[in-house]
Amino acid sequence: MKKILFVSHFSDLYGSNRSMESVVSYFKKQNVDVEILLPSQGPFYRELRDQNIKVSCFKYFYEAFYVKKKIKYLTLPLLWLYNIIVFPFLLLKIYRIKPDLIYLNSSVALSIFLIPKILRIKFIVHIREFMDEDFGAYCIFGRWFKKRAVLSGNKIIFVSQAVAK
Repeated sequence: MKKILFVSHFSDLYGSNRSMESVVSYFKKQNVDVEILLPSQGPFYRELRDQNIKVSCFKYFYEAFYVKKKIKYLTLPLLWLYNIIVFPFLLLKIYRIKPDLIYLNSSVALSIFLIPKILRIKFIVHIREFMDEDFGAYCIFGRWFKKRAVLSGNKIIFVSQAVAK
């Protein structure tokens, strides 16, 4: 394995990012070239930089395929438009990183599932929770679409049997 690109949909230092940090540290100790892609420079970004781990940012609204029963979600069409416009630039950014493997630590970023297929890169997805039950967020294209996207990974890691089912 030459290079692994880890992708997270948020830049805070808790939950799945804490877990991903330990996976990144493990691979770095094994002399694997690792890089992390985040949407912004938050606490997780600073923590990674302090550990001399390559980290870059690209503003993208990973959660745009999910909706909650809140008024602010009426802005989703604007986020979709933004994502459509910048998607080729995100694709180019990942192409330039030249990863041999992409590791995504969440099912939130469903649009990222397209990139490994387009660039012909192996892809691991790590599913940790139920978006609908744990966060009250529903995939706008339904469970079938979400399931199909998740199952498109070369490998899938589930935190439990309940999540896998």
